[in-house]
Amino acid sequence: LDAELYYVRDDVVNHYALSFTLPVPSETNSLHFSWHSKTKVDYRLGFQMDNDVAMNEPRSNISIQGEVPRVPSVFRVDLFCSGRVDGEAVLTVQLNLTIRANNYTVLNFKRRKMCYKRIDSDPKFPLSNKTHPQPEYGVTAPTTSTQVFYISVSVCCIVIFLVAIILAILHLHSMKRVEMEDSVSDSGSSQGLSQPSTQTTQYLRADTPNNAAPVTSKAFYSFF
Repeated sequence: LDAELYYVRDDVVNHYALSFTLPVPSETNSLHFSWHSKTKVDYRLGFQMDNDVAMNEPRSNISIQGEVPRVPSVFRVDLFCSGRVDGEAVLTVQLNLTIRANNYTVLNFKRRKMCYKRIDSDPKFPLSNKTHPQPEYGVTAPTTSTQVFYISVSVCCIVIFLVAIILAILHLHSMKRVEMEDSVSDSGSSQGLSQPSTQTTQYLRADTPNNAAPVTSKAFYSFF
């Protein structure tokens, strides 16, 4: 409420105000009451509810019984919805004030609040006797699929790497074989060309006999 509402003022009880059941907005979870007394007054605080399924048990920040403060003070009453069902809860805050043994006053503050069922993000459904809980594979499936994918990729990479190494070894082996064959062929050709000139070609000199006429020139004969 935006305005102040007095239930007791100058030792006079406002029974007209106490007769109303005031609505409490759904988003409001606390009620605040201001009180004080110039003389010694004992109190006792209690609560009454007609729908304890829709609303939790009210609580207050003061003790259940004690003495009314001599200076203006504020006490709080919390009224939280349970969130289990939709429904209206009517709450009565009862305050018993005692001045003397035979002089007491009962004040009943009535409030009503509309409560709503809480919507859970992950609702749970009860299982019947004929059904059996099934394992939840939805959470582990992505992890298993990912592991299988990475394992497959790793195996493919290893196979490709091994094939590349084998091809490289075969290529090097074939290159060495070709080089060896070329070397053998070159050496055979060079030997075939050099042997005739060293073995078949001979240079002979004909000496002049003692009784022969002098020869002014030298003749060379070559035999093949």
